[in-house]
Amino acid sequence: MPRGRGGGGGSNRSASAREGAVLTTVSKFVQGLKPGANNNWLGYCPLHGEVPGRSKPSFSFNSETGLWNCFSGCGGGGLPQLLKLVGRSGTFVDKTMARLRPYLKEPARKSTSSHKEGLFLAQHPLPEKLLGLYEYAPVDLLNTGFDKEVLYQHDIGFDRELGRITYPVRDLSGTLAGIVGKPIGDDGPGKYVVYEKELQEKSKDFRNYSFDNHRFVWRWERVYQRLYCSEEPTIIYVTEGFKACLWMVQHGFPDTVALMGTKLSTVQQKFLERLGGTVILCLDDDHWGRAGTRRIGYKLRGLRVKVIHYPYRYWDLQPDDLTEEELLNAINNAYTYTRWRREWQGAVRSG
Repeated sequence: MPRGRGGGGGSNRSASAREGAVLTTVSKFVQGLKPGANNNWLGYCPLHGEVPGRSKPSFSFNSETGLWNCFSGCGGGGLPQLLKLVGRSGTFVDKTMARLRPYLKEPARKSTSSHKEGLFLAQHPLPEKLLGLYEYAPVDLLNTGFDKEVLYQHDIGFDRELGRITYPVRDLSGTLAGIVGKPIGDDGPGKYVVYEKELQEKSKDFRNYSFDNHRFVWRWERVYQRLYCSEEPTIIYVTEGFKACLWMVQHGFPDTVALMGTKLSTVQQKFLERLGGTVILCLDDDHWGRAGTRRIGYKLRGLRVKVIHYPYRYWDLQPDDLTEEELLNAINNAYTYTRWRREWQGAVRSG
């Protein structure tokens, strides 16, 4: 097991004990962990079979937050996802996280934006084993071109009782915070269902459970560690919904997140401001998406904001309607927000 780096003082001994508890667990799955700066450790990725002496280590893990990232393309996330991806059951994950969560801290700031403590963490955490109820392949997504491995990595499932594709939502530390379902064949406004009464009816343990999806950004726990550790300028892609987000991830844009709607909440705004850098808005090119793009771009005026340039304007397209080549071109030809808004206003006046 990697040794902690604490010194002789009381606070250092406490930090060493915390780090040791977390690393004892992680070192069972990740070989060759060596300390870096700011509580980051570098090791050999267990997800694509890196072997000491045969390859260079590409796995980064933060012992303070539990966030991890593979720089060779396996993605990233919180400690719960890592444990599941290395083959541990939901029950094992729940027991392990109950033991380690007191040692983990909220991820540090990337920029100087301020917020109250705990803003990005779940107020009503859910047990990981709950996802076992929906551990069925979402055939509807597979039939429309989504890769099975991508769906598995994101715990996308299917609620056979209610006929819905299920999307787990996590807080910034990777803890399961909520579940959102989408009825098969329903692509209209308000198409997603936030699971509250569905969970309350399953167990008395969820009697007081509530979930506000606007307090979260889907996949933020997967991109934060990667962007925080990167020495390159930060670029984050923002979509409306889950499908568009997954499609962009599958086609080479791993730093994509979803707002789960066309409005930007205060929490979501603070998260994007906290990362800084460039935000590329990839909302749907329909009435609601364009209106949302206008509002969001204005609220993020302290950042560099660009807008995806769809190949066929005003065709009510969304990212998952595009081929890989079309998507790449749409991103490469993204407009500045100022230019996009000028053209949008011109279209409104003429139309």
